[in-house]
Amino acid sequence: METLEGHLNSLQAKLQTLLKRMGALQKENALLSAELHTLKEARRAGEERIQTLELQLSVLKASTEKLSGPEKADFEKRINRFIKDLDQCIAILNT
Repeated sequence: METLEGHLNSLQAKLQTLLKRMGALQKENALLSAELHTLKEARRAGEERIQTLELQLSVLKASTEKLSGPEKADFEKRINRFIKDLDQCIAILNT
């Protein structure tokens, strides 16, 4: 009978240890998820900033007329894309 009780006590102790580890891992997972979300937002903001700066650079080059053929075509594509995006936004607002 003592061996059965000893096994049950041992099993209960191991279960308590596992529950504590699970709780710690869940907290760590929540922290890592929050950090991942923050890093993704920072990355998105950085990418938007890069796009804005690239557009400003293109506008600056266009204003000084230092665009080569491919740069000029790329600049025109970007401008056309922005115009289409604006048109879509206006269409959505009008509905």
